[in-house]
Amino acid sequence: MNNEKDKMLLAERLVILQAMAENYLKKTTGKTFEEMYPDEKDEYGKLNSNQEKVLHDYLAHVYEVYGQNLDDVLAKQGETLKDGEYLTDYEKGALMRLADEQLILTSTIVERKARLLNK
Repeated sequence: MNNEKDKMLLAERLVILQAMAENYLKKTTGKTFEEMYPDEKDEYGKLNSNQEKVLHDYLAHVYEVYGQNLDDVLAKQGETLKDGEYLTDYEKGALMRLADEQLILTSTIVERKARLLNK
């Protein structure tokens, strides 16, 4: 059962990351993922290479908002991209933490709504 929960959590995280990528594209280009990359296969809950590239840019923006440079942070961590990848291990970890925060926030919203509607 724990393995099923782990799979479900990973799938939910990936869906959140896809939404983050889509949202970032909309904010920066005014276009959806499909409009930007019409030839790229977009599967629910599975990141593709262009989504990973967008997530790298998104994460760089997040770090910039907090006065940090993602490239400098990655260099300090000794992180480099592996062949055929668009996110470092550090970036994947940071993005998973951001996705977890969004999952907790969404869960809290749903729970609060149910609680308030049942009063």
